[in-house]
Amino acid sequence: MMTLPASHLINGRQLASEREKLLQPLVARFTRQHRSPPALLALKLTDDPGSALYLKLKLAAATRLGIAMDVRDSSVEDSRTLIKRS
Repeated sequence: MMTLPASHLINGRQLASEREKLLQPLVARFTRQHRSPPALLALKLTDDPGSALYLKLKLAAATRLGIAMDVRDSSVEDSRTLIKRS
């Protein structure tokens, strides 16, 4: 692994784009093999605007990749119950 100097700038958008390009064939292969896309469930536990933006961006990325994603509003207690049932 390469060590970068502390002043090295990282282009987050470029890295995200490169990562998506790497994931696209993996998602496509999974979908072909299982006849269903991979799926992701996100539980929204708070009304924090930062959390809402994060989930919106993750949903957009999942959509671009062909990953099924569902975001559900939940309380912490409800999420514990849901997780225990899974």
